[in-house]
Amino acid sequence: MKVWAGELSRRCNPGDVVFLDGELGAGKTTWVRAMLLEQGCSQTVHSPSFSILNEYQLHGHLWVHADVYRLNHEQELFEVGLENRMGAADGVVLIEWASKFPQWKSTLIAKRALRGFEVAIDFASEEGLRRITVTQLEASTRTRVPTA
Repeated sequence: MKVWAGELSRRCNPGDVVFLDGELGAGKTTWVRAMLLEQGCSQTVHSPSFSILNEYQLHGHLWVHADVYRLNHEQELFEVGLENRMGAADGVVLIEWASKFPQWKSTLIAKRALRGFEVAIDFASEEGLRRITVTQLEASTRTRVPTA
């Protein structure tokens, strides 16, 4: 998983958004941690479950790690400043639990013509293994990214 996350990190550009989804404990924060380490992050990467947003300045670009699991209403996404960071030319936004707000997510992708990726991490049938699906977002179209 860490190797694939590192590869995805190298493919991200300023303005990109990465939506991460999966069950509790599936590895969303582990994935984000691997992406940030690939970018040279020397800070400890924690889940922003309680802070909602964590920010990292890496190579002149802002990487925002958001966890919206504890939010209950779409309005809260605006209140914490997440909407303002989406598609910013100087950074990359990584959002855990994005599927919790499907209407917001689909409207945002269409309205802002966002670039980036969707990452779905699911438990596989074998203990300790994960099934990972990465889909590239390009404006209003979606293209599956080859993983092998």
